[in-house]
Amino acid sequence: MTGWRLRIGRGLAVMVRELERGLAAKEGDS
Repeated sequence: MTGWRLRIGRGLAVMVRELERGLAAKEGDS
């Protein structure tokens, strides 16, 4: 049962993407 691993992996990937978007947006604004 590796379903939870996929869920965690996807969750982390989404978090990283959102963080990168936020940082890019901050850099763009400034």
